Amino acid sequence: MANEFSYQGVDDLIAAVGYGKVTANQIIGKILPQERLEQQREEHEEGRLKGLIKKITRAPKDALLIKGIDNVMVRYAGCCNPLPGDRVVGFITRGGG
Repeated sequence: MANEFSYQGVDDLIAAVGYGKVTANQIIGKILPQERLEQQREEHEEGRLKGLIKKITRAPKDALLIKGIDNVMVRYAGCCNPLPGDRVVGFITRGGG
């Protein structure tokens, strides 16, 4: 690879990467065929999209479901750590949950 980028040796190529003259993507582009790079890029984008959809659709871990009420900000007291199934008593304040 050092010869491909016109460097004297591996150390010079590594130094060029460190200084930002050559990027890792440029090196990978020389090693892997273009069609393989396109395939990996598509798989990566598909994986990112699936991850984003999963993140949006799942409920937060600290979600508290209250019968008849949606999208209410919840703030627990410092001593409160309810478990699923526990009865919870609370009140709603302006801007404070």
